[in-house]
Amino acid sequence: MSEAEAKQIERMKQVLEAQKSAFKAERHRPIDKRKADLDRVANLCRDNAEAIAEAISRDFGNRAREESIIAEIAFVIQDVAHTKKHLAKWMKSRRVGSARAARCEAAVATARGATAREAAPPAPARPPRSPWPARGCSAAAAASTVRGRLDGEMTRCRACSC
Repeated sequence: MSEAEAKQIERMKQVLEAQKSAFKAERHRPIDKRKADLDRVANLCRDNAEAIAEAISRDFGNRAREESIIAEIAFVIQDVAHTKKHLAKWMKSRRVGSARAARCEAAVATARGATAREAAPPAPARPPRSPWPARGCSAAAAASTVRGRLDGEMTRCRACSC
């Protein structure tokens, strides 16, 4: 690796660390700051639409200006408006079930080097289900269950779902 490449990699590491520290400092940004950032993105797209369309035209080999504006820039502006509309709902805190939390813990353990089997949450225990209908089932329900079993398909009783 050349000295220039080493300097570039070191600079990239510094930028990454600066980004990480900025993220940690403002992890839970207020909605007004987030909306202001979205407005800046939309304004940047509007103000630089011609330059962006020209760059896309060069990249794609003489692509039409109108096509670039509609296909690229207008969608970004539309997505910004959609995001601003739903941002408050998306930012609401919500409870997360234990199964989801277990999957998250498994993902963290896997990232730390555990094997998938070691990191996987234990499967919930299910009581074994009897393939035969319960004693109180009607004859029609029992017959449909047996008929389904004879066809190679395990079905539940229609009467009591046993």
